[in-house]
Amino acid sequence: MPESHKQRTLRGINWNFLRVFSQTSLGLVVGVILARLLPPSDFGLLAVAMVFISFAELVSDLGMGSSIIRLKEIEEAHIRIATTFSLVMGSLLVVLIWSIAETAADFFGRPQVADMLRVLSVGLWFTSLSAVSRGLLLRRLDFKYLVRVDISAYLLGYAGVAVSLALAGFGVWSLVLGSTASALVTACALFYLSPPKLAFRLPRREAKDLLGFGSGMSLIVSINFLSNNVDSLIIGRFLNPALLGLYTRAMQLCTLPLNRIAATLSAVMFPSFAEIRDERERLKEAYLKVVNLVALISFPLLAGLAMGAKFVILGLYGENWQGATSVLRILSLAGMIKVVTNMAAPVVQATGHPYAEVRRQILSLLVMTVGCLGLVRYGIEGAGWAVVISSLVFYLSMAQLAGRILRSSWQEFVGAQLPGLAVAAAVVLGQILVMAVLSRTMAPLPATIMLVILVAVSAIASLLCVLYLPVRIIGKMPAWLALNYGHHAPPVIRGWLLRRFQ
Repeated sequence: MPESHKQRTLRGINWNFLRVFSQTSLGLVVGVILARLLPPSDFGLLAVAMVFISFAELVSDLGMGSSIIRLKEIEEAHIRIATTFSLVMGSLLVVLIWSIAETAADFFGRPQVADMLRVLSVGLWFTSLSAVSRGLLLRRLDFKYLVRVDISAYLLGYAGVAVSLALAGFGVWSLVLGSTASALVTACALFYLSPPKLAFRLPRREAKDLLGFGSGMSLIVSINFLSNNVDSLIIGRFLNPALLGLYTRAMQLCTLPLNRIAATLSAVMFPSFAEIRDERERLKEAYLKVVNLVALISFPLLAGLAMGAKFVILGLYGENWQGATSVLRILSLAGMIKVVTNMAAPVVQATGHPYAEVRRQILSLLVMTVGCLGLVRYGIEGAGWAVVISSLVFYLSMAQLAGRILRSSWQEFVGAQLPGLAVAAAVVLGQILVMAVLSRTMAPLPATIMLVILVAVSAIASLLCVLYLPVRIIGKMPAWLALNYGHHAPPVIRGWLLRRFQ
C-alpha cells in the first residue's frame, strides 16, 4: 500500500533529524578539535573567503533544485534542462571567482584569500552540477539517502582532511582543503544515486516552467545570504581577522538550532507543503504545528546558551576564545527570532509567492547594512545588535505574509510559540539557581565541569516542563509527539505517555 502524505512527511522528518543530530554532534566535536589546533585568525580568513563561495553556491543552480521540487508534474525534459542550466551557471561563477580573487583579497587586505577562493571554487562547480540530483531526492522526501551522503561527506571530506592537515601544520589551508574535499565527496555520491543528464536543446515550455519559479528562489537565497553575511563583511573590512573569527564562532554556536533544526524541518516542509498547497486549512494547521515544535525545541536551547555563554565558550574552546562570550549572548536572542521566521519560508514558497518574500528580505538587508555600519564602532557586540534588529523586522514581516496567505491570526501565531517560551524561562531559572548555589557553597569549578552541570540542569528543567506543566501551558505538541513516536519507547514509558497525553 502506498504511503500517505503524512507518513512520507514523518519519515522524511525522522531521517532528517537523524542527519541533523549526527552532523551537529560531529560538527561540535570537529569544531572543538580544530579550534584547539588553529588560531581564531585562521577561521576569520576562511570566513572572508566563504562569504563569496557560499553566496555563489546559493545561486549556482539558478534555483533549479527548488523548481524540480515544486513542479506538480515532472518530465525528463525538466530534469535535463535544469541540470544544463546548473552546469552553465556554475561554470560562469567559477570563471568570475577566479577573475575577482585578487580584487577581493586586496579589499580585505588579506593576500592569501585570493588563492583560497580559487581552490574553493572547485568544490563550488561540483555543488552546482549536483544540485538537481539533490532536488530529485528531496522531491521524493527520500532523506534516507541524503543522510548517508551528507554524513559520509563530512567524515571523509571535511573532518578527515581538515583535522589531518591541521595536525600536519597546514594552518588555514586545512580548512580550505577540508571544505573542498567535502563538496567533492558529496557530489560524487549524489551522481551515483541520481546521475546528471544534460539537454542539447531547450524547449520553451519546460524552460519557462523552471525559470519562472527558479529565478525567484535565486533572488530569495541571494538576498537572504547577503543579510546573513553582511555583518561578517563589515567586521572583516573595519575590524580584524581575530575579531571576525570570534564573531563567526559565536554565530555558528547560536545558529546550530537554526541550521540543524529549523532549516532541517524547512527542508522537509517545502516539498511536503508543495503537495498540499491548495488545501489552505490543512496547510495552516501544519504550519502552526511546526512553529510550535521548533519553538519548543530551540527556545530552551538558545536561552540556555545565552545564560551559560561564558562556560560554553571557555569549556569548549578555551581561553583564546573568551572574547566571543558577550556577542554569543546577543546572537542567541537573534537566533530565537530567526528560528521561527525560517518556518514561514516553506509556506510562502510552496504557495508560489517568492517575490513577496524577496521584498521583505530587501528591507531586512537594508536594516542590517545600515545597522552594522552604524554599530560596528562598538565592536562585534554592536554588529550583534544589528543582527537582532534586522531579524525582528524580518520576523514580523514574514509572519504577516504567512498569516495573510493562510488566513491565520497573530493570536494563533504567537500562541504556537508560548510553550517554547515557557520551557525557556524554566531553563534560565534553573541555571540561575544552580549557579547561585554553587557560587556560595563551593570554590570556582573548571569551565568544562560547569558546562556539563548547566547542560544537565537545562535538560532536566526541559523534561520536567514537558512532563508536568498543564497542557494549556505546554501545548499539544508533546501529545502529538507521544502519539506518533511513543510506540518506540519501552512498554512502561509508553503506557505512562499515553495516560499523560491522552
